[in-house]
Amino acid sequence: MNDDIITINTQSSTQWDGFRHHGDVKSGSFFMGHTQEAFEASRVLGIDAWAQNGGLQTRGVLIDWAGWARKRDIPINFLEGSVIPLDQVKAIIREQKIELRPGDVLFIRSGFAGFLKTLSAQEQLNISQRSPPEYIGLESTKETLRWLWENRFSAVAGDMVGLETIGGSNTEYLLHQWLLAGWGMPIGELFDLEELAERCAQEGRYTFYLSSVPLKMPGGVASPPNAVAIL
Repeated sequence: MNDDIITINTQSSTQWDGFRHHGDVKSGSFFMGHTQEAFEASRVLGIDAWAQNGGLQTRGVLIDWAGWARKRDIPINFLEGSVIPLDQVKAIIREQKIELRPGDVLFIRSGFAGFLKTLSAQEQLNISQRSPPEYIGLESTKETLRWLWENRFSAVAGDMVGLETIGGSNTEYLLHQWLLAGWGMPIGELFDLEELAERCAQEGRYTFYLSSVPLKMPGGVASPPNAVAIL
C-alpha cells in the first residue's frame, strides 16, 4: 500500500488566482469592496465557491503568440520584462479567423513554460530568486483592459509567471488590480500550453471545450486548475 503527502504553495505552480489574491492598490479593497479584515474574519470570496458552482465549463481560445512570433523571427526574451503587445494578439485572432464569444476563456502562450523545461532545477530556482523579478507578459495598458472588458471573457490565462509583464514601470493599469479586484475576472498563471499549442496547430483550430474545477478549499486564495482541454 502506498500513500502521498502533497504540500504546495498555490501560487507556486499552475494556478487560478482567486478574488482574495490581489486588491486595489490605492484603497486596499478587494472584489465587491471586501477588506483584508473581512478575510481574516470569514471565508468570503474563497475559491471554493468555484467548485460549489461547477467550476469553469466553457469554450477556451488559445492565442499561440510564441509560435506566431517565431515564424516571423521576432525575438523572445522571457526574463527581461518583455511585452506581448495587444496589437499582435489581435493580429493572431484575425489570422486564425477566431470569432470571440462572451464567456470565452482566453489563453495566451508566450513559450515561457517550454523555456522552463529546458532548465535544470537549480537554474529554475535561481531565476525565481532574482531581484527585482522580471518576466515576459501581456502589456498592462488602458487599451488592453478595455479590450478584455469589451470581449466579456470569463477568465484570462497564460503560461507566464504573472500573465502581465513583470518588471515594467506602468502600475496604473495593473491587470491583477483591475481584473481581480475590479471586475471579478479570474487570472490563470503558469499554464503549460505546449502540448495544446501543438495539437491546435495540427488540427488547424484554436478553440476547444474547457473544463476546470479548482480545489474546494474554503477561503482559498488560489488553486491548481484541475483543467482539461477537449478538442
